[in-house]
Amino acid sequence: MNKRYWLIFAFLLSAHAALADIALTDKLSMLRQLKPHPADQAATAAANAAKHAAKLARHAHSGLTPVGESFHPRATASGSIALIDAGGLKYFIDTNITFSTSSSASGAASEASYTHAIAASTVAGGTTTSTLNDMFDGYNALCVSLTNSTGPCSTGNSNFVMYNNNGPAAFDATVPAVPECVNRQVVFSPQTIGGLSVQRKVYVPTNDRFIRWMNFFTNTSAAPITFTMITSNNLGSDSNTIVVTTSSGDAIVTPGDLWATSFQNFSGSASSDPRIGHVFQGSGAPTPVSNINFVNGDDRPFWSYSITLNPGQTRIIVNYATGQGTKAEAAAQAANLAAFGANAQQCMSATELSEVTNFQPTGSADLTISKTANLGDQPAFARGPVNYTLAVTNNGPTAASSVSVTDPLPAGSGFVSATGAGWSCGFSAGTVTCTASTLALGPAPPITLVITAPPVTKSSTISNTATVSSATPDPVPGNNSSTVAIHVVPGHGPGH
Repeated sequence: MNKRYWLIFAFLLSAHAALADIALTDKLSMLRQLKPHPADQAATAAANAAKHAAKLARHAHSGLTPVGESFHPRATASGSIALIDAGGLKYFIDTNITFSTSSSASGAASEASYTHAIAASTVAGGTTTSTLNDMFDGYNALCVSLTNSTGPCSTGNSNFVMYNNNGPAAFDATVPAVPECVNRQVVFSPQTIGGLSVQRKVYVPTNDRFIRWMNFFTNTSAAPITFTMITSNNLGSDSNTIVVTTSSGDAIVTPGDLWATSFQNFSGSASSDPRIGHVFQGSGAPTPVSNINFVNGDDRPFWSYSITLNPGQTRIIVNYATGQGTKAEAAAQAANLAAFGANAQQCMSATELSEVTNFQPTGSADLTISKTANLGDQPAFARGPVNYTLAVTNNGPTAASSVSVTDPLPAGSGFVSATGAGWSCGFSAGTVTCTASTLALGPAPPITLVITAPPVTKSSTISNTATVSSATPDPVPGNNSSTVAIHVVPGHGPGH
């Protein structure tokens, strides 16, 4: 083979290898230009099944190590971390993407599919049982424009820098040590973009149905920086993408909308993709959406935020997505997430909540409680007094209103007193309740609880749990209770 043919052969091999390392979503977008739209329902179903099978094959060989319902990342060329939400929707989160892509970059969701069949809406308004899949072909990738271009993100365009090539991801070790948080939030390495340090965290809960992206931007320079953050998305609904409704009640998505829902248009009587709720912002946010492009027939919606940071300042843009079986469920959950309540905020620190700028950063309070028995290493005596201290702390970021501490006493125990500065305490139906109209940031005055131990005829261990709650959303519900166990022995103790 002469030199000319060798060069041609080498070029073809290189092109084939490059295509093999491109995210499935980008391959499909190229192939979409070459093949006609399926003409009937069977062809559409077959195309969806083939695309889903190809995605599953890629994920199956991505180097995942299973740990329960979550996965530890490994250093692969294009791996993903799979996390399953409370509804059984499995999200594949891109990690260590090493090639150039605009929709499957670091922290994007390459796909989301249900692990079991759910009730899915039909064209006639009823439901059918279906294992919905192919939610994304690459969703919520991130790019930054230092020239304040509004998008869409584009690789190879000097106006945009993709958040990508950031190495393997890891589970966030800074979250509270509660089941809702541990091994549920993936943190990516910082990337320098001009004078910005950019970082991402992606979270999927065990007790709710959504995926959350936190995008961190810190100005590391000595002067203010104005830039634009743009999301880059590729929906599994392809050219059959239909906008269903928005927070405004219509099907026209504008920068003022808090959320929108979409789905893959029915083929025959059914649709095989999850109905998606896309959440852009909260009402009255300091940094609202500045531009959005989301229309029927376009599977690549994008939206952007214009942000100005002073030197040393950090701000966070938060986005959510949810996959549901019906259009109504998608709209209801999108509205819930846009309200930025306790579940939407869970596993975020007080500092992070204060830095969120596309939702109201106020209106949440992380309350904790610690209950201790003032016995040292001594047992309590039957019918003898036992003193407890209930210590409540408000970690913020705001004051908590209508705070209540409840402590059901162990069977056979007697109530003596409950006191604490600023607390109003009482006892009814076996439960001690102390309330405060508001708690400022920091430790609250402690509550001293005195009870009598139950009458026992042999050594016993008793335990009870105190719980704190408030009318203010709490982003970390896992630290709202504290249990203490004491050893009770027969007798009356010294001096009796």
